[in-house]
Amino acid sequence: MNLEMKQFIRSGIIKELGATTFAVYMVIQAYTDIQGVSYPSLQTIADIIGVSIRTVQRAMNKLEEEGLIQKQLVRKGTTIHSIYSIVDDGVSKQENPQQEEPKEEEPKEEEPKEIDNESQQKEPQQKEPQQKEPQQKEPQQEKPKEDSKKLLEEKPRKYGNSKDFIQRFCELYYQYYGVNFNPTWGRDGAMVKNKLLNNYTDEELDAILEITFRDYQKRWANRQYPRPTLGGVSTFIANQALAIWQEEQKKQAKIEEAEEIDLDKYFKQTF
Repeated sequence: MNLEMKQFIRSGIIKELGATTFAVYMVIQAYTDIQGVSYPSLQTIADIIGVSIRTVQRAMNKLEEEGLIQKQLVRKGTTIHSIYSIVDDGVSKQENPQQEEPKEEEPKEEEPKEIDNESQQKEPQQKEPQQKEPQQKEPQQEKPKEDSKKLLEEKPRKYGNSKDFIQRFCELYYQYYGVNFNPTWGRDGAMVKNKLLNNYTDEELDAILEITFRDYQKRWANRQYPRPTLGGVSTFIANQALAIWQEEQKKQAKIEEAEEIDLDKYFKQTF
């Protein structure tokens, strides 16, 4: 193990990310080529660490949120593969504070005298806003009362319009069945907007699509609709698929807790 990686580990990154997420990050590092690109499959990562694919997906999402990796989807033939780029190994963040430490020795002897005189005059002026702070905290307590839809509108969405969602549906349809899905843009677009985009978050929409294509044959397929349709997803499938996903999330959380404990013991013994 090189010096940079030792510093990275000693910085407390394992505690910050969690043992499972850190283990996933190390596997990605192990598969990274000279250009900084890594392409192990989720199954490969899961087999190496000894966890489920769903656990690996959660860890990958967290690494993306922390800005340590970037994921890109690449189409090869009829399938879509994920490749990962290492963005920041955390070492540079550790070196900067060490270089900035000498700057603390800059204060001059004359400066405290001038600051003391000014601070004595400004102290009563600074105490007034301190009394007003409780009044500023009141709107912070009211924020949770706002609808989640309003909060989502303030952030850029993955599915900003019906077209984004329909395109993702078509990609998955081709990936699962090997043929193109031809949407009726006007009718399907209106249903997607009114029934899905206005009622679910991006994460929930991804989950609905995942469960729909994964379980359609055993749960919803029939003679009239042997394959999923946007109309079906927009009406009765969405709520059912989301309920299945939420139940799986609860079960997965329990599994991850057990895995996290085992990995914590391993890293404490190793490092």
